[in-house]
Amino acid sequence: MKKQKHIEIVQDTIGDILPVKMAMGSLPGAITNPLVHLMGMESYYCSMYDYPEVLHEVMDMATTVYENYYDFLEKEGLLLPTCDNSPISQESFAYNNELPTENVTKTTQCWGFLESQETTAVSPETFGEFVFPYQDRLVKRFGLLSYGCCERVDAIWPDYLSKWKNLRKLSVSPFNNENLVGEYLRGTNVIYYSKPRAEYVTNPGPLDEEALRKYFKGVCESASGCLFEMAQREVGTIFGDFNRGKGYVEIAKECIEKYWRP
Repeated sequence: MKKQKHIEIVQDTIGDILPVKMAMGSLPGAITNPLVHLMGMESYYCSMYDYPEVLHEVMDMATTVYENYYDFLEKEGLLLPTCDNSPISQESFAYNNELPTENVTKTTQCWGFLESQETTAVSPETFGEFVFPYQDRLVKRFGLLSYGCCERVDAIWPDYLSKWKNLRKLSVSPFNNENLVGEYLRGTNVIYYSKPRAEYVTNPGPLDEEALRKYFKGVCESASGCLFEMAQREVGTIFGDFNRGKGYVEIAKECIEKYWRP
């Protein structure tokens, strides 16, 4: 009832200008982040060595929580389309032509989001043992997938992330070998989702435009031949200088136009 009232208010306010519709964000599924908050990073890492069976049990429990949550959303009819400008975690959007725009009844008709930046320091083999099997269970519940936050994905792409056929966006933070990720994604239907370094815009003083153009040139060349999206995150301040932010965005657009090639 409250939801319907809210829709009516929005309809009365802007309905003659824009169509009013209900939508939702991507389905959550982060496992390691809440566990590290509960256990602490040191305990989580040491458990891989000292108590692997127990850690597997914990990972299974955490995964089951999400699976039960997805079941609840389906049973109660609480799912909505994740298309057009529906938000996907990490400041992205759900534009696509693969998911339904109405009558969503299953999580397999929705975008999902996963990440495991907390395990970026373990080997690919350790990720494959303690994280991938549980993420894989959740990926099967999604229609499309956006993956990654600030972790390295270059090391775990060949044996793990590349196995997910519904993966559509891959976060490429500066901690990656960006050229290598570009090679992996070139010619695929997975978006190279760039998250540039923030210090170029957050450092005090005037923008170092020369260094910024050089950096963006490298990003754009790495992503050439890939589907490409860029989002600037982790901006703590631009010192109240809106022209600084505007100039930063203009340089990014300029470099994309000049250096990125489809």
